[in-house]
Amino acid sequence: MNVIGASLVNLSTGEELQNWSSVPAVISHGGEDRSGAIIGSEFSGGCLLVERICEPAPFGSPPVVSESSKFDGEKVVVTRVYGEIDLAPIRGQLVSSVKANAASIILAYCPQYKQANLTARAAELALTYPGTAGIDLPEPYKSEWLAGSAIWNYIKAVRAHSNTLEAEINKISTADELKNWQPHDWPTP
Repeated sequence: MNVIGASLVNLSTGEELQNWSSVPAVISHGGEDRSGAIIGSEFSGGCLLVERICEPAPFGSPPVVSESSKFDGEKVVVTRVYGEIDLAPIRGQLVSSVKANAASIILAYCPQYKQANLTARAAELALTYPGTAGIDLPEPYKSEWLAGSAIWNYIKAVRAHSNTLEAEINKISTADELKNWQPHDWPTP
């Protein structure tokens, strides 16, 4: 249980008279304004300032549909009923994380300037040898093309894996599954 605030309770009836998300600087009750009250402070009319506690909210911060509370003799126990969780923001965060991880892996392997240089060199070779497949280029261009192709193949594998992980995330239908989902097995060069 988590402490979620404070309540002023009538000890003879167990009725929760007032509640706050934290102990206020000044509490007004029965014509009295009191500052500096702490949990356990007694007030006129047989009232006591106690903690409000509640079970932690489920993953995903679902909306509270209804709430009830009961004084158990020491504290006010709050029971909440939650509505449906909107999974879209959770999915969005996971997908963004996967995309950022993919970008990080790709850029660590082949920085942006090197990707631009490879693209430019492939265009030069295509213009110099129109209609010739890279594998059919004369040496040393064939070896150059094969090395660049290996780099691009790894980058494509990372992008494809990122797309696979995103598809997995989008198929998940519960907040608990999203909470426990982990990316797996990124390709290695």
